[in-house]
Amino acid sequence: MYDFKKLSPADFEDLTRDLLQQSMGVRLEAFKTGRDQGIDLRYAAPPNHSIIVQCKHFAGSTVAKLVREIHIKELPKVTRLNPNRYILVTSLPLNPADKDKIKAALNPYIQTTHDILGSEDLNNLLGRHPEIETQHFKLWMSSTAVLQRVLHNAEQVQTEFDVERVRRAVPLYVQTGNYSRAMKILEEHKVVIISGVPGVGKTTLADMLLFAHLESSYRPIVVKSEISEGRKLFNDELRQIFYFDDFLGETFLGKRFDFLAKKEDSSILDFVGIISRSKHARLVLTTREHILQHAFQISEHFQRQRGGLADHRCILQLGDYTLLERGRILYNHIYFSDLTAGYKKELLRDEFYMRILEHRNFNPRLVEWLSRLTNVKQLPAAGYQEEVERVLENPEQLWRIAFEQQISEASRSLLLALYSLGGEAHLDRLEEAWKPLHQYRADKYNWMRAPEDWRRSLQDLEGGFLLFKNQHASFVNPSVKDFLDTTLTCDAEHLDDLLSAACLFEQIVNVWSLAKSEKGTPIRSRLQQSPERLTAAISQNLQGPHEQKINFGKGIVGTRERDVRPEVRLRTMVSIADYTRSPAALESVRNYTRNVIEFWSDNEPDFEAAFDILRALDRAKWSRLVNLDLHEPLKAAILSELEEGPQSGELFAVAEYADDKNSRWADQDQQVLVQSFEIYLESEFDKEFADRSSDPGDLQTFSETLEAIANWCHMNADLYLSQISEHINELTRTEEGDDRPVRRWEGSSQPIPVISQEAEVRRLFDGLPRN
Repeated sequence: MYDFKKLSPADFEDLTRDLLQQSMGVRLEAFKTGRDQGIDLRYAAPPNHSIIVQCKHFAGSTVAKLVREIHIKELPKVTRLNPNRYILVTSLPLNPADKDKIKAALNPYIQTTHDILGSEDLNNLLGRHPEIETQHFKLWMSSTAVLQRVLHNAEQVQTEFDVERVRRAVPLYVQTGNYSRAMKILEEHKVVIISGVPGVGKTTLADMLLFAHLESSYRPIVVKSEISEGRKLFNDELRQIFYFDDFLGETFLGKRFDFLAKKEDSSILDFVGIISRSKHARLVLTTREHILQHAFQISEHFQRQRGGLADHRCILQLGDYTLLERGRILYNHIYFSDLTAGYKKELLRDEFYMRILEHRNFNPRLVEWLSRLTNVKQLPAAGYQEEVERVLENPEQLWRIAFEQQISEASRSLLLALYSLGGEAHLDRLEEAWKPLHQYRADKYNWMRAPEDWRRSLQDLEGGFLLFKNQHASFVNPSVKDFLDTTLTCDAEHLDDLLSAACLFEQIVNVWSLAKSEKGTPIRSRLQQSPERLTAAISQNLQGPHEQKINFGKGIVGTRERDVRPEVRLRTMVSIADYTRSPAALESVRNYTRNVIEFWSDNEPDFEAAFDILRALDRAKWSRLVNLDLHEPLKAAILSELEEGPQSGELFAVAEYADDKNSRWADQDQQVLVQSFEIYLESEFDKEFADRSSDPGDLQTFSETLEAIANWCHMNADLYLSQISEHINELTRTEEGDDRPVRRWEGSSQPIPVISQEAEVRRLFDGLPRN
């Protein structure tokens, strides 16, 4: 049973039209008569047999209010129209007594209570015409049964997919041809790459695709940083859908130092191939179009696969949105928004909404911004049009005006602190980074601090700049980070403040990531000319612990990550020294290398991060850095750790580095790898196999890892691989799948027969509630 509360009046009218057309066997037109004429749908053939349909979307209201409105407002209109038949459709549940009251209020134009349809009647029609339900995805997504299935399948795995967030966004979504196009690609090729300009709706489309698959018993796997996360969980016997949002974004913004050296490009393409050949799995990737084009330029693997990837691509362009689709997007956001009446009236005044829809910079993200009260509440309603036009002319102003003029200094410090932590952080860590930055900026710029600054900043930024969930803060959407990228690039003071007040090495890592990106050229130039602030920040934070003890009570003590590991710090320092040519940075690298080697003598290294250090040294161009001869002692220290009972993941990291044509890898190093793999198979394999034996996906990854190591070592591991394969087959025989097909929404049964899209947009906004 549906209650129709997730539908806007326009959605409800569309649903009513499609249901009545199907059940009555006639074609109804959406009738443009103006706000006070009382016609939503009309059937005018044959002559002298006119049918008028009035839709009253009163879900959440009362029958008494409905009866009062139709008697006072609708009856005079019906009298003027004098139709042969009048049908009233409402989203309210109606019992026989309710229908009698409505019939009496519209006497004599409603001839029978069969021409009064309430929510139960609509649900009955949906049961008789299930194809209409398929066409109206918002209706389907809002059902309790669907939500229960989606939540159940999301709970089957540890997933970052926020079902409730997507469900809240359903009323705002407008179904365009992009959904059916992307779904068709998934059905035919199992992988879709959604690309487009920022704000065009890539993530929203991907969310809707995942939601539909979860309803059909797919298990979601959200990849956060590297495609290897997905590989580890892949199981060809299960219905899985993998989701990697902005899968190239961080690569070319400089956050992943070794994308090409670590063969991340080939790993992504390999995984695309695996999913394409799989029985059930699907993969959804999103990226900005210009970044994808850049990948084709710099990656040989992407260049070779360009033709093959064409079948997987779904490019979203702002020009794809028709005027009516733009109108629907704006209408839905305004209808379900918290904007007060004054702002809505300004939107409607002089048809201002048409200027928004026809503007060259229109995009869904700007619509989201202008429909949130928190973003415009500082303005009087009379200034709403001017502010929206200013943002449309220069979209960057969307955040700049608010950042510079509408939030407190404490809030600015909080945004800068969160940026320095990568854009997402637990509130405890965020406060730890915010306090010294807020104090430093207050002293430097001579403004007052107050005890409530932290609490007020969180309140001021919620919904506008930040989202909060499970004690974690994150930017409300990627454009906030884009804006802060530009701000830090253009404003040296903000960058200096972050470095001067940094209390975690992670903050230096993220600032340097921006400096190394394409847009970070001005920062690199400044730091090359004056590296003192950066080297001072390194010195101040270099020796801080990367873990901290946590007391869980009842005598239970554990640890959690406080900062980045020593391997990440050294890798970052090597990169900084190579770029800045700073003697101080060089000396820090020399000294800290000894610290890292000593750290490994008492602690197990992170092998992947450790080899990242070697890759950074392999690519170093500054002769003074190269001449330090740090590579060999670091490599020897890493390989010596293999003597302590190597694990498959460690051996894979070693072998992956050895396979790199740019690595410094000698014959004796290869012998160490081969001997370590032999020791592993003899003494460690059985234990690791037992630890993984309950999860088919984990076992599949385990098998692929061993096979890759064996190939690199030129050894035969078939005996061990067959043992894993047999166990996977035993486990998967007990798996029972649900083959429910994924819903495909083909859109409405027919285009709305109106004279022009402009006329329909005006009709749409003419019915927008003013309160």
